[in-house]
Amino acid sequence: MRLLIRRVARAFRNYAHKQGWAPGDYRVFMDVSEEWGQLYLILVAKAFPIADDFEQWYDVLKFVQNDLKDEPQFRKALHLVLNTFDQVERGGTASIPRGYEDVDDLLPYTPSSQA
Repeated sequence: MRLLIRRVARAFRNYAHKQGWAPGDYRVFMDVSEEWGQLYLILVAKAFPIADDFEQWYDVLKFVQNDLKDEPQFRKALHLVLNTFDQVERGGTASIPRGYEDVDDLLPYTPSSQA
């Protein structure tokens, strides 16, 4: 499980680094369904660089899947949602569901954890 969290966290940190985001500019929340072998992720950021929601979602997904190209079991299990901090703060369908955990709480960020 730690390997999964570590690899996924690194992929999202690599994406954030590519965007020029600092650690406080984004958060990654994760819920793992071991029973179904699925990984549910929510990437929350101050803002996203692409205005079109679908294009932005696809850009992140494509980047993360490419970063995980040597881990096909992880790549195929990903389910991704994007929200801004403002959307999450407003709540409703953009709130972080119960059961999701902040990746940094599971595996704290250290400069050496970035690829």
